Amino acid sequence: EGRAMPDLDLEIHKCCPDGIRTPRLEALLRDGFAVHNTSLSEGERQLVETAFGAGLVRVLCATSSLAAGVNLPVRRVLFWSLKKGVSSMTATDFRQMAGRAGRTGMCDAGDAFVLTGGGAQGG
Repeated sequence: EGRAMPDLDLEIHKCCPDGIRTPRLEALLRDGFAVHNTSLSEGERQLVETAFGAGLVRVLCATSSLAAGVNLPVRRVLFWSLKKGVSSMTATDFRQMAGRAGRTGMCDAGDAFVLTGGGAQGG
């Protein structure tokens, strides 16, 4: 589809020359999954973003850390909560995060779902 897929081992070496310190991240990446949050090192976040952008990652679980400043369009955005930390998410926060789905000129369509319920959040 026009863009070269990077070699994961090469990307790991470039982004994390001292190795990946987050347990299981490399195994997840090799299986097409990844996480993105502030507990990752800067190199690990760059690795996840590069792998996702290249199509090596098909499922990415992220906090709001990915929503700002990174242009990574997705097909679907799922919200497990309308909280950002301990505070309620603002409308601007919601639009920023939901806006990852179906970016104009990059994806044909996108979906954003809010999955709420009594469960663990206590309703």
